[in-house]
Amino acid sequence: MTVITRADERIGALVHDPALREEPGLLDAVCAAAGLAMENERLHAEVLARLAEVSASRSRIVEAADASVAGWSAISTTAPSKGW
Repeated sequence: MTVITRADERIGALVHDPALREEPGLLDAVCAAAGLAMENERLHAEVLARLAEVSASRSRIVEAADASVAGWSAISTTAPSKGW
């Protein structure tokens, strides 16, 4: 087993045949590729979470704008006319 790290943080482990230790270059390359794949997955999940936050925020903004417009429409149709 070899621990996979990114930025000095343990992010996973690669379970492999002990004979692979005789090929340190290959083992390093596989660990680097696995580390990149895990980091990409983490970033992808983060982007999806941010997108959900932005989408929810946009919905709240649109709802608030619609409520505001509806409120102004109600005021303008119920307010007494001053002949303007």
